[in-house]
Amino acid sequence: MKTIVGDEWVTIADGNGPWSDKLLKSMRECLFGRAVKSAIDDPEAPILQEYLDYCRRGHGYNDANIEFEKNRLRELCANLPKNYDSRAGMLLDVHEDRRRTVRSGPMSLNILADGSFDMSYIPDGNHRMTSLAIAGMPFNVLIADRAPEWEQLKQSLYGIWGRKYIYQPIPHPDFDSWEVGHGGNERFAAIEEYVRVNDCGGNVLDCGCNYGYLLYYLLVNGTIESADAFDFAALAHKIASMVLSPYGVSPALSDAIAFFANGNDRYSTIFAMSLVYHFVEIYPIEKSTQLIKVIIERCEHFIFDDAPTKDTWPEAVKSGGLVKWVEKVACRKSIKIGHDTEFNRGIFAIGGDS
Repeated sequence: MKTIVGDEWVTIADGNGPWSDKLLKSMRECLFGRAVKSAIDDPEAPILQEYLDYCRRGHGYNDANIEFEKNRLRELCANLPKNYDSRAGMLLDVHEDRRRTVRSGPMSLNILADGSFDMSYIPDGNHRMTSLAIAGMPFNVLIADRAPEWEQLKQSLYGIWGRKYIYQPIPHPDFDSWEVGHGGNERFAAIEEYVRVNDCGGNVLDCGCNYGYLLYYLLVNGTIESADAFDFAALAHKIASMVLSPYGVSPALSDAIAFFANGNDRYSTIFAMSLVYHFVEIYPIEKSTQLIKVIIERCEHFIFDDAPTKDTWPEAVKSGGLVKWVEKVACRKSIKIGHDTEFNRGIFAIGGDS
């Protein structure tokens, strides 16, 4: 199914999100991938016998076919870098008469309901993609089809803003061309630096995790060891679950009051980015005050961000601003650890010696 908000081409590369990494891992572990790796590692060594046996058994290859397959695979591996056209997403192939020609079709993949790339059926380019994966080279593929569920997810995100814009990065190649809010890594880098310097990444909680990118960023960089998360919005929760499940994180679908009421876990750090100002907007001042007190009691370090004062805020918050109100409730001073230039908000931390 073609989507009106999708892009025809995506780039598969190491580190381009859990979906891309899963695809590359599958390709590198498959039988053909292991045969390619052996040919690249030692061009003089015999081709992996297990692969040749499979060709005989599974495809009915005779001795002549097997000899050709040996030569094809060696030639493919020997000329892999020079044969690859990243713009076209194609790979020059070697024919029986030893001529090199461009394959007729671009490499292509289908996307399943959970965003995974379908390895059970690859429309075109399985061997070419696998060879590039083994060589550690990024490659472009044409998206031939998207499952209706994945299509609907993208359409839902498009409908929020009426354009290809997402509030937080989603580390899937199918979103690489979308405009991203909070896309500048200054926000995430400031938080990571604080957690690393203060050694407070043992067990963290992300309140209102949105699409899960903050935890994803910290997990792939090895800054935190384990994490919990929650978000009250169903679409955000669904995406965060997809992003974080490969790392052992299962976000809860909950608001802040219900989450803290249903557990008493302590955390080394709690994040509440772009969230504290919502507390004072949607809850009575007594409830928002109690919520901040509970958060402070449940963690060693609390990281949050500021927001411009609004006339609709309670007087207790409006009089000194959001940060001063949090400090008063917490009976602790905060320190500024960074700044989000996109939204002109300071990033603050309470904990340690603050």
